[in-house]
Amino acid sequence: MCSSDLNPIDEDHFAGGSSAGSAVAVKSYQALGALGTDTGGSVNYPAHCCGLFSMKPSYGRISRFGQILYSSSNETTGPFGHSINDVHTFFDTMQGPDQHDSNCFDFRNLSKIRDIERVTNTEIDSPGLLEGVRVGVLDEFNIEELDDRNRQIQELVIQQLKERGAIIKRISVPLMKYCLPFYFTLVPSEAARSEEHTSELQSPL
Repeated sequence: MCSSDLNPIDEDHFAGGSSAGSAVAVKSYQALGALGTDTGGSVNYPAHCCGLFSMKPSYGRISRFGQILYSSSNETTGPFGHSINDVHTFFDTMQGPDQHDSNCFDFRNLSKIRDIERVTNTEIDSPGLLEGVRVGVLDEFNIEELDDRNRQIQELVIQQLKERGAIIKRISVPLMKYCLPFYFTLVPSEAARSEEHTSELQSPL
């Protein structure tokens, strides 16, 4: 997928492709925040390219009503912002059930969540919020091709999580190597069906 959006940081650099228009609008201060649609990185990647904060929420946290879905089982809506506080505010405003989206529901009513306080607490800097939270770090992402800069950033984030009380667990998911083949099998087939449905709605025949 191509993008004609110019990166506000440096026009010679890529702005991120899909959903880059939203990222460019925020980075160039045409908007305080914006939304993007994410199937396989179309929110976080443009945010990374444009030096913004972003979030791909868990499936069902934000309504997709009115959105033309590329892949119905993967698609989510996520916010762009200049700070993590902005992203948190946008998410907290939008998240929750929507009568127009049957896949969107109120996570606060789920009885099987171990610590419901972590879902209902809207204070982003709440002391001890990460105390005892287990964070899995996949061995499969520690690839040889990873450059030193990104490796250092990864280690810095892990250290910051530890300092805030999180428990870091190194784990391995051998099936991870099948994610891309699975993605490129499932997503195009769902996209074809979605576009067919959209074309049927728009066609005068």
